[in-house]
Amino acid sequence: MMKTIFTAQHIFSIIFFLLAYFQFRFARNYKKTAMKRGTSSTAQFGAPMIVGSYIVVVLLLIVAISLLIGPLSH
Repeated sequence: MMKTIFTAQHIFSIIFFLLAYFQFRFARNYKKTAMKRGTSSTAQFGAPMIVGSYIVVVLLLIVAISLLIGPLSH
């Protein structure tokens, strides 16, 4: 039986890296838009949402790295 290059953990790690990347881009684009144009009625939720998005990015990266080399790996 031939050993595969990618295991399920590698695939999930790649998925978490991609999710972190897109979450970072969405947060950055929202921040740029809010700084340039401002927001109308939900201005009080803008800053906590941006901070929360960056926290989610960090958590996704931690999970992705843990799947590759950390305690969640083989």
